[in-house]
Amino acid sequence: MVAIGTVKGGTQLRDFRYVGRSSQVFIDDLLLTSGLPIYVTVVAKNAADLTAVFYSEPIMVDVTPPKLCCIGDGPNGDEDLTYQTSSVISVHWRASDPESGIEYCEWAVGKAPSSSTLLPYTRTSTYSSASVDLENHAKHADTVYCSIRCKNSVGLFSYGVSSGVTLVKEPPHSHEATLRVVTSSQTIYNARENHQTEVNSISIAWDGFSDLSGISHFECKLLGDTKEATKAWRSVGVEGETTAVMTGLSLKSYKTYQVQLRAINYGGLKSEPTTSDVIIETCPPYRTGHDLLYSWLSEGVVHLDWSKLFISNSSLTYELSVGSTLGGGNILKWYETRIPSFQLNEVDLSIRYYVTIVAVNEAGLFEIYNTDFFPKHN
Repeated sequence: MVAIGTVKGGTQLRDFRYVGRSSQVFIDDLLLTSGLPIYVTVVAKNAADLTAVFYSEPIMVDVTPPKLCCIGDGPNGDEDLTYQTSSVISVHWRASDPESGIEYCEWAVGKAPSSSTLLPYTRTSTYSSASVDLENHAKHADTVYCSIRCKNSVGLFSYGVSSGVTLVKEPPHSHEATLRVVTSSQTIYNARENHQTEVNSISIAWDGFSDLSGISHFECKLLGDTKEATKAWRSVGVEGETTAVMTGLSLKSYKTYQVQLRAINYGGLKSEPTTSDVIIETCPPYRTGHDLLYSWLSEGVVHLDWSKLFISNSSLTYELSVGSTLGGGNILKWYETRIPSFQLNEVDLSIRYYVTIVAVNEAGLFEIYNTDFFPKHN
């Protein structure tokens, strides 16, 4: 006779049943609970009506697969890497099966979740971690995924996949990068050629840095006189911006500074810096004390020459207006030129001419000169 219970000698699951002279029995209608031990009791009787009782060791019921959790990329059990520079791929996890125990764990590595293209399923030496060197099998910017499967002692499996780690083996590229100093003027005239009047800050904008693995942020610094420039790199673009303002500066007029910018990827690798100059100019052009020179080339044609009127630390652009009234421009209005002279044709010899010349330096600062002449008297 055979009985099955949850304690030694118990019959909670199946009362004693006669099985004849058979040495084995198959019972398939038991209601078992995972984690509950069961005991088999066998009573044997011979022809003399003598009996013997046999008790099995406890049999742990296990109808669930192993518990598998906390899969993370990287060798440290407390982290889950998203990027790494090493070609050694590591993974860690937690697996347990209190009912029947873990028989073995296997892992695989591929370029997609659940893929095993880089490493086929291989048994691990522990039930918690594994690693492999993929130096010749994975390249910069590849994202690799680790798949884990663990089997318990009753043949049930659990599966899991890591979130993936991206390999960062190269610095960002800067060969197509551009850096621009964004200058602004304090006047109605635009600043040109990287000149600015601002001495406490520099605005910059950039483009063209690239990295297949992604760019984490950028760093910039200012080179120039050691007392006026920043020696340390400043982090910028940490939220993906491509503009920044370098503040807290104390720049000197008529000095040239160099802004450097480099890209940093998620592996901490740095690109070659790209550069741009900025020239500080805080003073407008000033008058020399000379007057406008004009000479008659023929009747009704006069040559105006103001080459000796202004002095500036940067090149000048001129705005010329000629009118029949003071400040007027009915004859010639806002004519822009870099040449400090002009030939005026069809001059009316009967009226007075008023000339306005605005000299604008590269920073957009300006000086105005006004004069007049009466052709009849020349």
